[in-house]
Amino acid sequence: MYGNRTSEMDFKKIVKQIRQILLQTLAGPPHQGEYSKSVQETLYKMSNAVLAECPYVEAITMSLPNIHHFEYNIERFNLVNNNEILFRSEKPAGLIECTVRRGPRSRL
Repeated sequence: MYGNRTSEMDFKKIVKQIRQILLQTLAGPPHQGEYSKSVQETLYKMSNAVLAECPYVEAITMSLPNIHHFEYNIERFNLVNNNEILFRSEKPAGLIECTVRRGPRSRL
């Protein structure tokens, strides 16, 4: 959602900027990546990064599939898996949706 100045905006440039922000926040630096505790945390970080860098964006809504990954048992090869080799579940466990908007902070 954009503010009232939509007629003044270069949307191709904005889309490119937002895409870059989302990719950087999702993936992190190339040499180390970005650890994610949860899909919810990742969506929230990505949304906040867009709002921090793009003052003309009033709100952002995104969704990601909730895909679980499990540790693969490699003991039969006499190897130890230190949570490095994972396999994903067949189907997503659902769709996680997030909307973050500018406005007064909650007092909770």
